[in-house]
Amino acid sequence: MTESFTPLALLEMATGYWVSQAVYVVGKPGIGDLLEKGPRSCDDLARDTGSHPDSLCRLMRALVSLGLFTVEERNRFGLTPTGRCLQSNTAGSMRAMLLTLGEEHYEAWAQLLHSVYTGKPAFEHVYGATLFQYLAQNAAAGRTFDQAMANVTTLASFAVSLTYPFSNC
Repeated sequence: MTESFTPLALLEMATGYWVSQAVYVVGKPGIGDLLEKGPRSCDDLARDTGSHPDSLCRLMRALVSLGLFTVEERNRFGLTPTGRCLQSNTAGSMRAMLLTLGEEHYEAWAQLLHSVYTGKPAFEHVYGATLFQYLAQNAAAGRTFDQAMANVTTLASFAVSLTYPFSNC
């Protein structure tokens, strides 16, 4: 079976990084954590994150359309169930993963063309070290990566525990 793609589908593929960077940008300053106790205004969030209020509000509205946030009157934003995954210390947290993907990995993937032409890892081209060498030399990035891996492992363990028939053990 041959699948055909429309120009719009290809455009969505080409601009997919817009979404990943938008999610990273709200994850980095901890917007999810700031909304833990309920909806807050853009002005409050901007003040607490050092952001430009109108720019943050536009970004938050865009992410409402993707299902991360809810919006009430006077630009008060709250978290959806998916948006709760932006929180640092919640079951299903993906914040650390967003940070590592939005920082080191994003920069490396921007150099994918280098890998295709040279056969050499883009990460090493960008950072002058392998991923694990880089993480060993950059403590903050290493802690974020470790937390991301712990969060993903927790999710995988939970999925396995729900699916595997442990009754015979």
